[in-house]
Order: sequence, then C-alpha cells, then structure tokens
Amino acid sequence: MECLKDYIFSDKFITEEKEVFEITFLNKGGERRVLTSSELSCVNTSSDRYIFSNPDVFDGQISVIKYTECQGCSFKISVMNNTDLIIESVKFPILRIPCKLKGDGGDCSIFWPSLEGTLVENADDNKYYSNAADRFGGGYTGLAPAGVSMQFMALYSDDSGLYFGTHDNDCNFKDFEYYFEENGAVRLECTHFTGGCKDYSMPYPVVLREFKGDWQDAAEIYREWLYTSGMILPEKLKDRTDLPEWLFDSPVLMIYPVRGNTDKDCDADMSENCYYPYSNILPVADKYSEAFDSRVMALMMHWEGSAPWSNPYVWPPHGDIGDFERTVEELHKNNNLIGLYASGIGITTKSVKDSSYDITDRYIGENWNEATCRNSKGEEIRVSELSFVRDGFEVCPYCEKTVDVTVKETLKVAMADVDYFQAFDQNIGGMSHFCWSKEHGHPAAPGRWITDSMIKMLKSIRCEINRAGKNMLIGCELAACEPLMKYLTCNDLRWFITLRQGRPVPAYNYIYHQYVCNFMGNQNELEKTTDFDAAPDNLLYRTAYSFLAGDILSITLGDGGRINWGWNAPFCDDFPESEHLTEFIKNANNWRKSFAKKYLFFGKLLKTTPADCKKSVAFVTKKGRIIEDGVILNRKYMADDGTVAEFFVNRTFSEQELRLTDRCGKLYLTPEKYQGVTDTIKLKPGGICCIVDI
Repeated sequence: MECLKDYIFSDKFITEEKEVFEITFLNKGGERRVLTSSELSCVNTSSDRYIFSNPDVFDGQISVIKYTECQGCSFKISVMNNTDLIIESVKFPILRIPCKLKGDGGDCSIFWPSLEGTLVENADDNKYYSNAADRFGGGYTGLAPAGVSMQFMALYSDDSGLYFGTHDNDCNFKDFEYYFEENGAVRLECTHFTGGCKDYSMPYPVVLREFKGDWQDAAEIYREWLYTSGMILPEKLKDRTDLPEWLFDSPVLMIYPVRGNTDKDCDADMSENCYYPYSNILPVADKYSEAFDSRVMALMMHWEGSAPWSNPYVWPPHGDIGDFERTVEELHKNNNLIGLYASGIGITTKSVKDSSYDITDRYIGENWNEATCRNSKGEEIRVSELSFVRDGFEVCPYCEKTVDVTVKETLKVAMADVDYFQAFDQNIGGMSHFCWSKEHGHPAAPGRWITDSMIKMLKSIRCEINRAGKNMLIGCELAACEPLMKYLTCNDLRWFITLRQGRPVPAYNYIYHQYVCNFMGNQNELEKTTDFDAAPDNLLYRTAYSFLAGDILSITLGDGGRINWGWNAPFCDDFPESEHLTEFIKNANNWRKSFAKKYLFFGKLLKTTPADCKKSVAFVTKKGRIIEDGVILNRKYMADDGTVAEFFVNRTFSEQELRLTDRCGKLYLTPEKYQGVTDTIKLKPGGICCIVDI
C-alpha cells in the first residue's frame, strides 16, 4: 500500500493509459454511448487542471481539477458537451490498486458501504460486482442514497489506508463499487448519476485521503465531515417528540408468516399456517413477553388480502378481518404491539405465490402504464429480481398516481391501529427504482429528482397519518438512506447478507446511531449462505452483534411458536438451541432499558479495539469459508454527557474468560451493580458486562 502516494496523490492514475473515467451518454432513442478517458488526449494545463479532448471522437471536452488537501487531495470533473446527447452518468475516478487481501495471505481489507457495512477480506470466489443502472437502481448494490447511506469506501492495510468518498450534502445519486482484476489489483470506482443533463459540472468533491487504521478510522473521516457539512439530518432520537413512546421501550420483534412456511411456497403450499387465525399469535406473544420481560411486537408477513408481497392493494388483511381487529385489540391490551410487512411502491399484476390473484385488467383500466418506470428506451420496467414472487412493474415516485395510491393504502393500515408498517420492503434504503421516462415530466435519466419525489411522498404519508390522529411508524428494507432517515426511523436491517462476499461491520450505526433506531431484521437469505450446523451458536452471535450495534432485537418464528434460524429457513424442523438466546435477549433488553439506555439507544459509537479473549468460529458459509471472531464481542459508546461505556457479550454456548488488564472504570456485571475492574472475569453463555469510564 506504500504505492498510494506515488500512484494516486501524484496523479499517475490520471495520466496513465488505462481509464480514469467513463462517461455514459444517451441519444434520443435511449441508446448508450460510453466515452472513456483512454480515447482522448490529456493535457496538463496547470499543476491542478487536466483537459481531455479528441475532436475525432467527441465534440467537447472533459476537465479534471485537483485540489490538494491535508493527507490527500480531492477532485472534481466537468463535461462540456457540444453533441445532441445527454449525460446519463459519469464514472470517476477509477482507481486500480495492487493489493493482496488478508484472506489470500496479504494484509489488505476493503470496506464497502453497502448492507450497513461490508468488510471484504478474500478475493477468491468473490466476483461480486453490480452496476446500479443495469439493475434499475434496485437490489443490494453500492448505490447511494439507497442500499448505501454513507458516501465512502476504503482500502487499507496494516500500515496505511485510502479513504475514497464523496462529500455531497445534497446526496446526489452515486454508485460505489469494487472489482478484482486478473492482474492482482482491485478496482475502486464511483459512478455519478447526473439526471440527464447536457453539460455537467460535479457539484461536490471526490475526496481521496490517506489514513492509518481500519474501517472505523475511515468512518471517522466521513462522520467528521458529515456533522459539519450542513446536510439536513433529523433531530437526534433523544430530542424527538414526534415518535411513538413504544419505540423507546425496545420491544422485541417476533417475525412470522400467517400463510405458507417460506417465500418458496406457492398456491396449495401457501395455505394458512399455525398463526392463522390471527389470534393464534396471542399466547405466543404472551409467552415471549414474559420470557423476555419486555413488550413484543407481532410483525407479520403474508398477511395481505391481495396475495403475499403483492403491492400496492394490500388492504384488507387476508381472511377474517374481525379476528385481525380483535388480535390488534388484545395485543394492545396486553401492552404489546402489531406490525406488518409490505412491498413498497409498485404494481403487481399477477402473483406467483397465489396464482388466483390477477389484476391485469385493473392495471389496464386504471392506466397504471402511465406511472410505470421506464428504461432508457422507454420500455416498462418489470419487477426486478422477484420473478419467484410476482409479476408486475416498478412505478415512478414522481407520478401523482403513485403517490396517491401509496398514501391511501398506507393510511388504511394506520387506521387499523397498526403500530409499525415496514411499508417499503423492496425499496432498498427507502428509495424507489430508477426511471428514464420522457413522458412523466421529470428529467429523462436518474438523478436527484428521485430523492425529492420520495421525500415528498413520505411527507404526504406522515401528514395524512398525523391528520388521522395516528402515529404509526414507517420503515423500509435495509437502513434508511441519509435523506430519508427522518421519515423512516425504524427499519429492517440486512447486514448478514454481507456473508455472500465478506463479513459485516456496524458502519451505519457508527455514523448514524444517534439519529435512527433500526431492528435486527428478518434474517432473510441466511439460509442461502450459512451452514447452521457448522456453527450452531451463530444465532446467538448474530443477536449479540445487533445488541452491541445498538439495534432493537428480533426473532423469527417457525412452526408452533419456536424460534427459527431466520426467515426462509426450514419452518418445521432443525430449530436452533434457544435457551441461551432467550436468556440473552431478556438480559440485553434489561440493559437497553437501564442506565445504559443513554449509550445503547442514544449514544455515539466510538472506535473499539477487539476484546482480549480467544477466538472461535462464528460463521461457516455453504461454500466453506470460515469466519472467526472473538468469543467475546464488544463495542464502545459515548453518551451525550461525555461519559464512555464499553459493553462486552459472550456470544458462545460456553463460559468464556475476558481479560481486562488495559481497562479501567466501573465494571457493571448487571445494570444495577458495579465493582472495580479486575484483571479477568468470566462470562456465562450470553453474559453481558459493561465498563463505564470514569
């Protein structure tokens, strides 16, 4: 990594023959033309300005301007375009850095900002690469603002690191990606979506900065900029008066379907299960409320009166609405809560889960085609990556019909006294899919207008809910992106999906924990990546990870009220050991509601060095990749009063020793009792302790 200064900060990557940028243009028919820097000649007009041009190839010129900064530099790019094409996107900069990752015998790691924070340490069998435009802005990509909120990535080794970020307080669309090249280099790139302009001048800098440390040190660079940037963030959670009181009680979420066993089920297999009628959940809720000594939320899937995951017409609930209403009433009477999943904005014409559901005629009769998202050639964008669930179309948030139907359908749910509506599942980070329509009235390519449209929609939803005298919370799939977190305060995290290519790190909470409270998530897709039998304590590990990251905890239910490995894991057998997990959740929520609330709920995460303990296997992927971690996990927080607390959890099924020779302060073994710090302590399975620095 010592080559960074010679390669990047000396501008060698600008003047070398390989591409430093790619500009994608669209003609009137939506055909793409990609212009690369290698097709042009570069002239260094001054010490900080480079002009790229070639009249035989492109009528115009591209300028790259460098700004020297402490510990690095920043760049802006502009395009003067004399053609009749519009600019769809600008990929800049493209960096190629020789490195060898830790898992391959080197000392390098890549931090990728998707999925609340992904640490990539193994290039073998890691060919993941995604172009957000090819996926119409959907899916688990590096797109910000969407599945990504924090606008930076990093590459670092034991002795140095590169921070690669955009300091953009307007949150324009950009896609952060990495790719392993055959020559042993990693390619880091950022694609900026311009909104279909004719000329382009980047309104924010791309910042390249050298640092020493790990992903937390890179996150500090971004957090320091963010807090002084002028970006409109929500009030801190501790100061908000518009949120329902139940959120601050840290309820445990129980996630389950009322039809079928998994998302693989269709038609006859999508029949009512043990949680229907709806009131069947009541004794289960009472059981776990007592076991956890906590409020619980019954968070349902496959409840829609249309068909499972069939937006937007989901109300009323499937089957006996009277029983649904009585269930809501009884849950509330017992101080518990009710939540529902839904599938965001879109129009389902046919269900695969329930083939009797077909509203193609309604789609035509209500002129939904006027509001559907269009690709660059003007074709309707069909539901992406969900062909096993439904057929239909993505819809554009700019269109009045989309907003009107979404607001009305959401209000119906709120009027039923539902406490939480994860309304925007499949709208990753709360963001809609891309649209290139020339008929809707918005620019003819993806850009900031999409964010503005989603903000307008979410404001309308909140206004109508409040006007009706309700205070239902709205959420999305993955953590809410920066411009939407004010409106999406509690969301379904998916950090565990990082196992497909790396390992999770709580970078999202590191930066935004004081502003938003998410929950552990339904653990969907773990069954595709994880060998549960090879690491039988991995559910306890996952729950401990979420607790230490500051999230509300959740469980998924299998048959008969049993705790399952996660959503879409086998529903009827092979359940995980749950005795240690149940005891841990009870203790963890006791901590979250104690004096530690000012840290775990409202505090700011601080850089944390791993606990001094032995390591063991935490995960084994189905491809045989073994992920080890300390048997005791830890995380450090600072409260608003300036005090610092470090929490430790034994994430295994056996007693473990924790060495504390370098710690000082008050050692809490329970939230009510403390003592002086000793050299070593032993924690029982799932045990928690805390050191408050005095």
